[in-house]
Amino acid sequence: RSLTDLNLSSNFLERIEGLEQLHQLRFLNLASNRLTTVGGLDANLQLERLILSHNYISTLCGLQVFHDRRANLSVLDLRDNRIAALEEIRML
Repeated sequence: RSLTDLNLSSNFLERIEGLEQLHQLRFLNLASNRLTTVGGLDANLQLERLILSHNYISTLCGLQVFHDRRANLSVLDLRDNRIAALEEIRML
């Protein structure tokens, strides 16, 4: 699929799923949802901007995929979440 920008903000989403076929996605806005974890982005390594602000995220474990593989992520917005330990930022 050739979709490059997707805005799913303010949709009461509780998990990230269904984006596996969007390999060309460069911008993803998931702000103001009900996410508690980050996952389901393993196939979206072309992402350059990922907006996850205003959710309930407490851990960054699911973002490790952007460190372990060749990824293009340059902007990550995690404002207004429940992240308690900044040590997880080092993996990015």
